[in-house]
Amino acid sequence: MPGKPVPAGARGQRFDDVDAINLGTHTAGGLPLFVPETVNDQDALMAWYRQFQPSAPVGESRRYSNLSIGLLGLAAAASLGSDFVPAVREQLLEPLGLDHTWYDVPTTEQGHYAMGEDKSGEPTRVSPGVLEDEAYGIKTTATDLRRWSRPISGYSRSTMSCSRRSMPPSGPTIRSAT
Repeated sequence: MPGKPVPAGARGQRFDDVDAINLGTHTAGGLPLFVPETVNDQDALMAWYRQFQPSAPVGESRRYSNLSIGLLGLAAAASLGSDFVPAVREQLLEPLGLDHTWYDVPTTEQGHYAMGEDKSGEPTRVSPGVLEDEAYGIKTTATDLRRWSRPISGYSRSTMSCSRRSMPPSGPTIRSAT
C-alpha cells in the first residue's frame, strides 16, 4: 500500500491495490478470520502480512477477517501519528463522553459487560492477542453504544417527531399501478 498510511512492516506488493474501504469491508483478498497461532508479536504480524498470499482478487470477495479490520485500525492510528488505543481514547471516546467504554475494563465495572464461552462451555472474556485492540477489543455498555450511535445515525428527537408527523396515522399508503 505505497503512499497509504499502513505500517511500513506490512507494506508490499500484495497490498498495493488494497485501500481502507477494502480493509473495512473485508474485501482485501481473502485475509483469514483469525491471526495465525504462530503470530505472537508485532514483528511476526508484519512478517505474516508481507508473506500473505491472496485467495481472491481485491474487492471481489468478502471474507470477515480480524486481520483485515486490525490492519485498518493500525492504518488509522498510523495516519494520526499515534498508537491505536491512545488515538481511539483521545480522538473518539473522550470527545464523545463515552465514560463506560474501555479496552481494559476495570474490575469494578466487569459486571456490566458480556461474557462468551470457551470451547468447553465455560464463561470467558475476549482472548488477548496481537490485534485484540484493533480488531475486537473494545467493550462498551448499552448506554455508551447509544450515545455513540446517535450522532452517526442522524437520530434525534426532532427528526423522529418530524418523520412521525409527516406519516399518516395509518402508515404509508401503497397504491397499485393499475
